[in-house]
Amino acid sequence: MINSNNTNLNSNANTSKDAKLLISNIKPKPLVFDSGRTSKDYSTNFSKNNTKNIPEPNILESEKKIKPKNPEKLLSVKDIQICQFIKNRNPIGSNAYFSDNVDSLFCFTRMENLGGKQEVVHLWYYEDKIVGKIKYNIKRSKNYRSWTKKTILASQIGPWRVDVQDTSGTVIASKFFFITDN
Repeated sequence: MINSNNTNLNSNANTSKDAKLLISNIKPKPLVFDSGRTSKDYSTNFSKNNTKNIPEPNILESEKKIKPKNPEKLLSVKDIQICQFIKNRNPIGSNAYFSDNVDSLFCFTRMENLGGKQEVVHLWYYEDKIVGKIKYNIKRSKNYRSWTKKTILASQIGPWRVDVQDTSGTVIASKFFFITDN
């Protein structure tokens, strides 16, 4: 029986030795997942001067689709008021009729600009004649508040109007008001 135990021990030693050799010889392969791209999407010719072979990320492709050709179409006037004062960037004393003793008025606009920086023009009309043209720039904003000021002479009684024009010269808003003699 002793002999059988010795052979048993030797056979166990041999199998454990072989098992160690098998485990040490195994080299795991990395997991590779298909991203859905084809082989032509990848280029092996990369150089500092030749970047056209580098595929653009999908995010940039989707952004290109969103960008409009005419950014001024993304400009809209949400509110326009003629008022006597501006306090804390808000109109005070808004009305459509003002007495002739008012020395100046403001045209307050609240705009949404989803495009880039743009030029806006306020055209002040008295009896359908331009008496003031004020240009200014607005930046990208969902709630851009701005205003212009016009001095009103006591003799300028009658109909007034302010037109808001975008970069292309299109009137995007108008506001009529009257100066009355009291």
